[in-house]
Amino acid sequence: MSRLLIIDNDTGNRLVLRSQLVDAGHDVVVHENGARGLVEARSSPFDAILVSARLSEGIDGFEVVHRIKGMPECQITPAILYTEDQATTEELARGYENGADLFLGKHDLGALTTILKGQVRQRRRCLELATQVRGLQDALKRAGNHEQVVRDGVEAAGMDPTTILKELATGRPDGVILVDDEGAVRYADRGACELFGARIESMPLGMLAPASGLEAFVRDARTEPRVGFRFDLSARRGRGVRSLSAVVVPLLVRPGGANGQMATRLVILQDATRRRFAAERLKCSDTVLNGRESSVLLDAARYLWRPDVIPGRGAAITALRNAVVEEAQGRAPVLVVGPNGGEQELVARVLHYSSHQTGPYISQRCGAMAPENASAEIFGMAAPALRHGLLQHVVDGTLHLADPGELSLEVQEQLARWLETGMLTRQGGHKAERLDARLVISLAGDPAQLVQEGRLSERLLGLLQAHRIDLVPLEARREDIDDMARAAVARHGASRGVASIDAAALSILRARPWPGDAKELEDVVRAACNHASTPVVQVDDLPRTQKELAAGIRPNGNRSAVFAPLPMQLAQPTYARGELQPAPRNGPPHRQPRDWDISDEEPVSLDLYEKKALLRALDECDGDRLAAARLLKVGKSTLYRKLKRFDI
Repeated sequence: MSRLLIIDNDTGNRLVLRSQLVDAGHDVVVHENGARGLVEARSSPFDAILVSARLSEGIDGFEVVHRIKGMPECQITPAILYTEDQATTEELARGYENGADLFLGKHDLGALTTILKGQVRQRRRCLELATQVRGLQDALKRAGNHEQVVRDGVEAAGMDPTTILKELATGRPDGVILVDDEGAVRYADRGACELFGARIESMPLGMLAPASGLEAFVRDARTEPRVGFRFDLSARRGRGVRSLSAVVVPLLVRPGGANGQMATRLVILQDATRRRFAAERLKCSDTVLNGRESSVLLDAARYLWRPDVIPGRGAAITALRNAVVEEAQGRAPVLVVGPNGGEQELVARVLHYSSHQTGPYISQRCGAMAPENASAEIFGMAAPALRHGLLQHVVDGTLHLADPGELSLEVQEQLARWLETGMLTRQGGHKAERLDARLVISLAGDPAQLVQEGRLSERLLGLLQAHRIDLVPLEARREDIDDMARAAVARHGASRGVASIDAAALSILRARPWPGDAKELEDVVRAACNHASTPVVQVDDLPRTQKELAAGIRPNGNRSAVFAPLPMQLAQPTYARGELQPAPRNGPPHRQPRDWDISDEEPVSLDLYEKKALLRALDECDGDRLAAARLLKVGKSTLYRKLKRFDI
């Protein structure tokens, strides 16, 4: 009897399939959405998992299969996509790219029980092979030479033996394949498929890694393990050149076995580049995130930063979401151009977490880096002062650099060379190293003008222009303000029990200009959530300048409002640290009071002046404390101490 898992949100389909499989003698567990199905797949083993390709709630069926195949405990479990209709060519391609073992259409479901028998039989064979591998490893360990063989091999390959042995001990190679005596792949896990860029079963090794010598190395492993073989994979599917190492363990046929049974070789693949960076991280830091914890966090991030979290319903936002989805499919560098305070950071995050990249995401404002240290911060430092740069920290991930015009042209040229060749040289080093990561650049001004002013490298801009995303200012898409305000309430009000915003408050937000763009709107809503005493943000919860706009609102009986012209004596609000202050009644109309202004009524005090200087520096740097410390010419720790002292 086999144990099966069905994930389908259609009640009728679940009942029919469950009845059919239970009648065939299977133990069946069903779930109505992908999230619960993934939890069930992690918690207990199954002989096969069936996923509806037409899941319409939460995670779609293709993503469910992708995540199932990413679980170590489910890598050899058959994941079968099915549909009650005839699958399209695009659906078939997408299903197999996401790791599905089979894609069944309407005419295949009648033979489902027969198909499952073959898939379950294949899984059990893989389990038997894994048992044989463990038995051989135990025998080698008892012989007393296995660890030394592996250590000698990885040292000969120029890799860190301690790190590799830790990886082997935890059973987490980057890819595993089984090769028969003819040199053809009989089985490949998801990691190996990702490394080689395709479904590779039944393909000869010579086609997977041509002119690399891998096929001969595997064929010559007849009676003893072979280690230490290094080879390169050419760039494919948007990935750069990969440096891999291989360990081959021959699985011998026992004397007296069945005639015609072919010998099999187990090939364990390691990504040398990623392993080297992992070894350096271990030297630079004592904290390593547990793999199981990191996978949960990655799943959560992919859910939180999907394209539909970009709020708005207008044509500009719809075009923006479409552009983000299109760029997320590739790995080319992206240029995001938009106003200060726009959604550059949001777009960069969505680009990363909507893609197939498995590395981390880091965002950095270039103005927060000291000019003399920018090269070391981005590209790292060579030994003996071994130090990781931002690019080494985002291997297979994304680095977002905001306002690169703050960097020197020399550093920008270094970035351009890396984008062109995929090779970088650390500060103080002479050896170039290959590094695969994605770069997202965001600019607030006109790129052509920045080049003309000598602040932006023309060469760097030329490499970015082919994949450019333009953000429309909030003033030009006021129809999105309601959705953006509601999204901000959902983010900042949840911890305070605030769930929505009143229609009158939304009318006020629609009425005023937003010189600070989306960031200003976000800060205003955050302040309102902090002041709200009910689950709904009211007009009285808005900052004072916002409430003054209420005088220009004339109710018309509907949920919307008609706005009267604003009084001429009201000065245009100034955006400062999220709290909009009204202009004084007796002051000039063009001048708004600011937190760092010093009036004649205030006492003469060095402490007071120092606090005002801190407030002004933070405002000038949009709240970036590192940039503020550089502006004030004080150390980071000194700035933090003073901020704590003045309760800022």
